[in-house]
Amino acid sequence: MRRATRWATAALCAIVLLAACGEVGPSPSGGDVGAPAPTHRLRVGLTEWEINVSSAEVKPGRLHLVVTNAGATEHDLVIVTGHRRVHLAPIAPGRQRALTLPVAGSIDLSSRMPGQLRPMHAVVRVR
Repeated sequence: MRRATRWATAALCAIVLLAACGEVGPSPSGGDVGAPAPTHRLRVGLTEWEINVSSAEVKPGRLHLVVTNAGATEHDLVIVTGHRRVHLAPIAPGRQRALTLPVAGSIDLSSRMPGQLRPMHAVVRVR
């Protein structure tokens, strides 16, 4: 009985410590790291011929992007902000990817898939 009480107490302490660690979110490389909550959220929609964004302007700091392929074919996405360049591998139709990264200056979004004559492009201001 005493041993069971010790194990229960140890398990409860471990749960409390893990809960106190805070939220864990995706890093730009796709792994999980402990990070502060994003300051802004941006939705990006990819279709066959355009990139749609939920806002033309975001605040500087950490940005959580949710990228949805609303098209009928795979789409990749290249994100450039400041000195950082992130390439998301092709996203299947109807699927989503999310990432959080620091932003400054502007955010350049582009996508070019086989068969497109020119890349799709969108710019989001950071102010």
